[in-house]
Order: sequence, then C-alpha cells, then structure tokens
Amino acid sequence: MSTSSPTPLPAAGWVSPWTALLDADQRLARAADGTLALAADTPAPCPLTAAALALRAARRDAPRMPTLDGQPLDSATAHATAARWLAQAQQPLITGLAADVDGQRALFRLAAACGAISDPVGGATWAEALMALQDRGQFTTTLSEVRERADLVLFLGSTPEARLPSFLRRAGLDGAPSRAAHPGSACPVPAGRRLRVLGAPAGEALAALGATAIDGLDLFGALAQLNALAAGRVARDADPALHALAAELHAAQYAVLVYEPSKLPAQGGLLIEGVQRLVGTLNAKGRAASLPLSGHHGLATAHYAHTWLSGLPLRTRVGPLGLEHEPRRHDAARLIATGGADLLLWVAAFGNEPAAPAAAGLPRIALVPPGAPVPEGTGPLLVIPVGTPGLDHAGHLFRSEGTTVLHLPAGDPSELPAVGTVVAAVAEAMAGAPAPSSPHAAKAPA
Repeated sequence: MSTSSPTPLPAAGWVSPWTALLDADQRLARAADGTLALAADTPAPCPLTAAALALRAARRDAPRMPTLDGQPLDSATAHATAARWLAQAQQPLITGLAADVDGQRALFRLAAACGAISDPVGGATWAEALMALQDRGQFTTTLSEVRERADLVLFLGSTPEARLPSFLRRAGLDGAPSRAAHPGSACPVPAGRRLRVLGAPAGEALAALGATAIDGLDLFGALAQLNALAAGRVARDADPALHALAAELHAAQYAVLVYEPSKLPAQGGLLIEGVQRLVGTLNAKGRAASLPLSGHHGLATAHYAHTWLSGLPLRTRVGPLGLEHEPRRHDAARLIATGGADLLLWVAAFGNEPAAPAAAGLPRIALVPPGAPVPEGTGPLLVIPVGTPGLDHAGHLFRSEGTTVLHLPAGDPSELPAVGTVVAAVAEAMAGAPAPSSPHAAKAPA
C-alpha cells in the first residue's frame, strides 16, 4: 500500500457500515493506490472502521467474477446455478444474513420461495435475547434518552469499548456537553450522573470517567441478589456493594441498565430476564430502562426486516404448514451438525463477519465481497461477489437499538452488485426454472 498521504474525500454524510451504532462522523480518504482509509482529520477515528477498511484494501486484487469451485462464470450462469441448487434442495439454510434492508427483503422472499430456514450471524445470542423478550417482555431506551436523561448507568457483564468504541461518546457518557431537545441549545449532562459496572472490570475509559465496578462475583447470583434487594426482600450474604448499588438504583431519577447480549455467558437469556425484572421493579416507583447493545453485521436489520415481512422473528421456516418459528430447532450450527439442512446459502456483505459455519458435504452458495472468507466444506461451492452497503452502493441499516434506520450513501461506488440485486436475480431464475418432480426426487447439486 502506498505510504503517500491519503486524499480526503467529500464527507457527503458518509456513515460507517461496520459499527452497530452506524457512526456518521467518520471521514474517508483515498491513497495513491486507490485504496481507502480513514482521513487524518477524522474527529474520533473508529478502530473497527479503520480495520475493516484495511481488510478491504488488502483484498483489492481479489477476483470480482462469480466462480464455481474456483472456475469463473458469468453472472447469468451463476444466478441460474444458484436457482437450480435452491430449487433442488429439500431444506435450504440461509445464514449470515449480513445485508442492508433491500437485501433482507429479497432474502425473505427467496426463503419463502424455496422453504428455507433463516438464521443470522450471532443467531444463538439473538435467540436467547428474543426468547427472554417473548417470556417476560422488555423496557428499552435509546441513545438520546441515555444522553439527556440518565443519571445512573449500570453496565452488566461487560463494557462496550471493544465492540462499540463510540458508545460512550454517542451516549453522552464521556463528560462532553449534550444537546438538549431544543435546536441550538446545549445543556450539561444530568447532574450527579454515576457510572457503575457489575460483573466486569470498569476498563480504562470508564474508570477515567469515575466509574466503579463490582467484579469477581458470579453474574447470575449477583443479579439475583440485586433483584431481591431492589424489591425489598432479604438477600442473604449479599455483598455490601450490592446493597449500595440497590440503594443507588432506587435513588436515581432515570437508571439505564446496559448489556451486550453477545458478551453474556451461556444461558444469557436468564440474565436478560433478570435485567427486565429489575427494570420492572424500579419502574414501580421511579423510571428505569434497559439498553441492549447488539446489531453488528446487519443483525438488527435482518431481525426487523424479517419480522415486519413475516410477523415472526428470525429462525423461522416457510414450510408446508406455513410459518414455523423454532428458535432452538432452527439454529444453523445445529442444523448443519445433525444433517437438518442440505444446502447452505451464506450472505456476508460487510466482509468482516465471523467465520461462516463449516458445511462438510453440503453444496454452498456464498454472497460475499471479493476475497472474503467462504464456508469451509467438501461440497460444491458457488461464490457470487457482492458489494458492501455504504461503500460500493447506497443502502439502509437499522442502528443497534432498533429505533432508527439510517441511509448510507455509497462511499466508494463500484460495479459490484448489492445483495438484493443478486438475490432478486436468483429468485427470478428459480421462478422460471422447471420444478423437481417431487420434493423427494430432488438430488444434491452436481
């Protein structure tokens, strides 16, 4: 890569697609070799965005044509091949689902056409949170509410610096003046705001802001004791720090409990239920809310798009009995391991997603940016390169808390097609292809 100074590009409202908070204050610059990086004058450079741009630059010479087992194909043949495989499969599995709103719409229509099961990146964690919501409900808040109202913020199980490095700044927790509801005015952060951490170290950034941590306790037990103390019940052998924390929560004008579902331990759904129980207790006499931080790699976008289109969340199959929502049965890893799927469609348009599930013996279709990893396996592999929303083409994504959809202008327009374009072409080819004589007569792709 060239070492000459990158040339800043016009800001034009560019939004980074690689953070769940969709940071809109990042600035792009182009190096002499044509690759992109963050501009030197970016006010608060996001390390996740910088790393994703570096990864994109490292893959700049990767082939941009579709391939079948490494051999190049033209786009029309690739679409027809994918359509034939999907039509022949008895139980397709669409996973990854890392795409923008338009891509999610197309993927849902494709799943409905071929009876596929859809499970996103981070599906296991999302399912735990979803089942907690279904069992107990939830009371959530937004970044702006935290910024303007919260006088006590409690982080549970982790702190967000690593996965959401802009959170403290975006939520107004970094000590900078916040914007009031009236345009042109500014106001200080809520008086006496306190930052607390339960079940993890405070970390450098939070410690510098005066946060204190209660660490070294089992998070399940500590949260159960905190719930008992907040409800006025006796919690035997409760740590004195938990007594103090319960008193602070009751005294707060607006307490917000922040957690990352993906960072919770196994059976994290029980912890999420405990969080919502605590929020409910506090709301009996005051005001409190939770703020789950998730939605990386288009996860929030996949969830909301599929839910509004079908009326049911992800891990739903369109089958002979209609829509079948099975959050445990329709786990992608479980389906692959038990032979419950006979074709894998992996969609990962951002290029920095976690590794795809291995699919030994299964036919694999991968919609990924050029040079991005594809699912490992021994079956046939069809790769169709796609663009990244917010870079190669414009798109829309949901922000982490799910209340905001942002338009992402194309920061580096290219000829790479969007996921929605490719999936629509595959669906059109599948609609025009002759159907198998019966579901049981379908054979694995050659």
